[in-house]
Amino acid sequence: YQPARRGASWECTIRNQRDRIAKFLRRMSSLRPSLSSDEWLAELWEDALAIAVHEAHLELADLPVAMPWSTEQVLALDYLPDAD
Repeated sequence: YQPARRGASWECTIRNQRDRIAKFLRRMSSLRPSLSSDEWLAELWEDALAIAVHEAHLELADLPVAMPWSTEQVLALDYLPDAD
């Protein structure tokens, strides 16, 4: 949602966090089924919106109401959202 700010640091942060999540899920594989929970995803997206509004000075109305990516996309080490 801010294509001009998507640099190497942005990509590195995403990849590092996904790597940490993958390692955590390997140790705690029983948590993986909860990642598909609609309730959990809605709560996660709500938290992400609040962070984005605060840190990136975005307007809530500029962001999607629901998470536009699948759980698989969010966790895939090689997936990056389109810059559109």
